[in-house]
Amino acid sequence: FAQMVTDASRVATPGAHPAVEPLTCAIRVLVDSAREIAEGSEEAEAPMGALVARACRLGAELARTGIRSEMALFGERSLRAAAELCAEAAPSATSADVLLQGAVVHDAVTKAAAAVMTLIDTTMQSTRPLLLALPGQGLVREAIDQLLRSLSDFVQSLRRVEGVLGGGANAEPAADSRAAAASFLACALCAELATRVRIDMQRIVSGHLMFAQAEFSAPLPVSSVVLQMEDAAEALNIQCVDLLAGELAEELRAFCVETNWLTLPRPRSVSGCVDTVVTHVARVLSTFKHLFPDAAASAGATRDLHATAKELWAPSGSIPAQKQYGSRLRQSQMSASVIQSDIDRMFARKVSMQAHAVGSPRAAAGRVLTLALKALYELVRLCTLSQHGFQQLQVDMTMLRWTMQDCVEDATSVQALVDEVMTSAHERCLKPDVLEAEVVEALCEAKRQEMADKLSAA
Repeated sequence: FAQMVTDASRVATPGAHPAVEPLTCAIRVLVDSAREIAEGSEEAEAPMGALVARACRLGAELARTGIRSEMALFGERSLRAAAELCAEAAPSATSADVLLQGAVVHDAVTKAAAAVMTLIDTTMQSTRPLLLALPGQGLVREAIDQLLRSLSDFVQSLRRVEGVLGGGANAEPAADSRAAAASFLACALCAELATRVRIDMQRIVSGHLMFAQAEFSAPLPVSSVVLQMEDAAEALNIQCVDLLAGELAEELRAFCVETNWLTLPRPRSVSGCVDTVVTHVARVLSTFKHLFPDAAASAGATRDLHATAKELWAPSGSIPAQKQYGSRLRQSQMSASVIQSDIDRMFARKVSMQAHAVGSPRAAAGRVLTLALKALYELVRLCTLSQHGFQQLQVDMTMLRWTMQDCVEDATSVQALVDEVMTSAHERCLKPDVLEAEVVEALCEAKRQEMADKLSAA
């Protein structure tokens, strides 16, 4: 009878998930009938007790079938909510869309997290009749364990959420761009869910288990699930930042390859390389302020991309003083004090490239910039530069140091890598004569004024 009910309910339900209502009715019919037979029978008490126990065991199996079905539905619907998040926040599935729409992303993540919490409430409400039909059978604990297990499986699926993002109708974005967008969205959702589960899970589940206080009254063991969510958010955080840095490094690589460093004229302006870097950093700052709203609020920072770009192009400090760059070989042939200076610089430039999660917008910007500058440093080592090519890089790096000095958490690492880029350029230059400081400052100031006027007009 139990198998017949299970098969019939599965056939009657789309998606081959047994329905709760027929299973609940079957449990009541099965157990109540066995008890009526036992009470009205003249047989010995032991066989009748065994009959009731047998009916309760079959009923418990029916209940477990229904509980498993509801938890499977919870997993499917939660993934659907994640897919809807991706579709709403980044229709074309590129990191540029995600980074350009920080406010939209924040609202979509909040909506998706609320939908998952609603699904938890709905799942507990659906399984409640099954638990009421057979109280005292240990099913409450099993239902809670399965719910937590389903949440854990959902979190693991979020770590592979790249497949959930759909491609755009007009273009096929690069794999790294898709992965960066997916990682950011999944990271934000995991972080939001960790907070909501920690705060609201006990209240939601306990509200449906008031009848089972004797069987289950302890606090829910949600700490392990919350920890998994936080670990997933951290891993996705690292993955997202590194992929964003990879995108910027690829654009810098294209810039280095397309530029003929031997035929460049005397610098007349800051090159588009700096525009690319500032644009990427502005996007990272703006979007990660939505992921870390507390950090942004404490710093009095705006979340608007346009305003963030204006802040970057209007640095508060003065233009950094020009340094005297020289190749290591030439320096080693000079005085002992210069050799000591080279040794100090060599130790000072040890910038950590170890992957780590960022905890603030400025840390995210610093990580992206650090990895991108490291890539640029390696690229410059493969180039051969003329005097004017070296001077153009000098102007660009000065502008970059000026705009980035206040927006990253670890400015020292950025400065060290800029120095490494220029030192490598000096070694690869046929005639490494630096441009006059007054000319560099004039070009940087002109660029700052140009971008300020452009952004104000926009």
